Amino acid sequence: MGDPLDKAQAELDSLERRLSQARAQSTIAPPPQQSHHSAYSVGMKMAVELAAGLGLGIIVGYACDTQFATKPLGVILGAIIGLVGGLWNVIRMSSGMNAAQPKSSDDTI
Repeated sequence: MGDPLDKAQAELDSLERRLSQARAQSTIAPPPQQSHHSAYSVGMKMAVELAAGLGLGIIVGYACDTQFATKPLGVILGAIIGLVGGLWNVIRMSSGMNAAQPKSSDDTI
């Protein structure tokens, strides 16, 4: 009488052979990889980054205006600096997304 472990190992080897043959003969293409970010969520994230930079710049500028009594100058400079910072974050985020996209063979532009 054969050892049950040897019999189980033989069945496992047979199953592995049949499975590898079936995988080799399979013509089913793997599903296309989808991005884990939807366009809406990326757009909202960029809008929040831009608004946060602008808002923070205005708040810091207003605080400088009240502290140093330079009424319009602090808010204006803070808004400009906040806008530049927000745009910098948006550009950095979008360039990172472009780098993560794989190049396909049908991209001619």
